[in-house]
Amino acid sequence: MWRRIWHVLATLCQTRLWADRNDAVYQAATTDITSTMTSFWNACIRQLRAIAIREHRKRSSTIHGAMLFARIALLEHKPCGSPGVLEEVPGHPPEPPALPARLRLYQRSCT
Repeated sequence: MWRRIWHVLATLCQTRLWADRNDAVYQAATTDITSTMTSFWNACIRQLRAIAIREHRKRSSTIHGAMLFARIALLEHKPCGSPGVLEEVPGHPPEPPALPARLRLYQRSCT
């Protein structure tokens, strides 16, 4: 599913850049990074929602449509903090990272 989203985003990126190029060449329009990025992101979300709606309506791909809606919600979520840093929830002890625990379990199973 993420590969399909990546394909849609890559296609829209090329389309958006080509449209900006045409505006600059034929209409002498100027663009800035912020407006281009905003219009690109809005177009991407709009296109992904259209695909999700179409798939959700079809009986054979309803689950794929629902999964795509969930992934769109993840894409729209604004990250807070730096990558890899989890906020501690007051009143709950911090959980150890899952990967080191799984690696230790795997090492024990191999011996």
